[in-house]
Amino acid sequence: MAIGYFMLTVRSLFFIALCFIAFGNGFFKPNVSTQIGQLYKSSELRDQAFSIFYVGINLGGFVSPLICGAIANATSYRYGFMASGIGMIISLITLIGGRHKLKAIRIADSGSTPVLPVVPFCNASSASDEQLIADDVLSSDAVITSKNLKIEMSRVKISENDGRFDMDELPSYHHDTTESSRSVVEPQTVVQNAYGATRDQDQQTIEEKAPKMTATEWKRVSAILYLCTVNITFWIAFEQQGNTIAHWAKDQTNRSIFGWEFPASWIQSLNPLMIITLTPFLLKFWKWQYNRRSEPAVHTKMAIGCLLCGLSFLVLLGGAHEVESGHKAQWGWLVLSMTVLSLGELYLSPVGLSLVVKLAPTWHVSKIMGFWFLSSAIGNYLSGYVGTFWDQVSPSVFFCIMFAVSASGSALIFAASPFLGPILKHHQ
Repeated sequence: MAIGYFMLTVRSLFFIALCFIAFGNGFFKPNVSTQIGQLYKSSELRDQAFSIFYVGINLGGFVSPLICGAIANATSYRYGFMASGIGMIISLITLIGGRHKLKAIRIADSGSTPVLPVVPFCNASSASDEQLIADDVLSSDAVITSKNLKIEMSRVKISENDGRFDMDELPSYHHDTTESSRSVVEPQTVVQNAYGATRDQDQQTIEEKAPKMTATEWKRVSAILYLCTVNITFWIAFEQQGNTIAHWAKDQTNRSIFGWEFPASWIQSLNPLMIITLTPFLLKFWKWQYNRRSEPAVHTKMAIGCLLCGLSFLVLLGGAHEVESGHKAQWGWLVLSMTVLSLGELYLSPVGLSLVVKLAPTWHVSKIMGFWFLSSAIGNYLSGYVGTFWDQVSPSVFFCIMFAVSASGSALIFAASPFLGPILKHHQ
């Protein structure tokens, strides 16, 4: 993505740059969401983690339009894109620098294969060094506690694709230094295996296929795919904030505050700001509902999110009336609309991310997460198509259309409650 933003500084590379950004985002979003979901076994902790994660995303979304938009207005868009690329480089350095703080990811589902991270090969010169290696390589269920400790693993699978190795059975431990009839692996050997030093020892045990999905898992996947499809209606309306709403803010909104007109690009910071502001209160509200046993089901929350997204466009009808009367709309209408829109996003997006990680089969979490983001991509595309009608109808009519589109998603989710309820109750 950083390369893409730097390429945007050259006008002739515009479409190539967009491809770099799209591919980079495709690699980043599904995998980081999957990784966060696998860090927590408790559904409640996972939901809270995704809400915090969402706040972090929107913190960047709040700051970037202010900085990059101000730079672009003061100089040119070229330097605004350059600032975005520099921000991406800083993020990459932060990620690489903090990788050692991510412990092994535990897969919560019983019977699933834990995936262990790979650390660079090094020789342990002491028991304490060996302990550090073991802590990085092994999950909390397989920690080396002394130099004598051997780890007996019935089978080890080495993945050619991602450089990681899996254990399909939890290791057993013994302090006996004698060789076992099965593979007895020292900590250093575990690290070497991760890099393929002993891959050819037992070809039959290395080749292991993902288990077939059960009937229950197929039902869960079907529920997720249904919600992904319906969510397209939400994203069609939601993504208008970067399309028609941006034009509305620039051309038809009075952006003057005490005689000073703020840049139209700053409107893009409203949604992230509201996410950051509303998240703590919404989490407390959900906890209050949970304690009273009145918290909505997951799919009900998502339906509420679609409905709130639609209602945010009805709020703009007040501003549309001012515009159609020959005046510019007051910026307060946009603030109120973005507040409702952001609340709808919190009811749908982080809840949906947590849902996918919880219900998707362990071996297919990233794939199913890809479908979730595919629905967002389709919604983005259709949002652009719907936006072409902006100049063909009045603002009031357009906002009513957006309400109908998003509210239809809410209706479709509520209509499928008899199917979704029994499946999704495990996530509640």
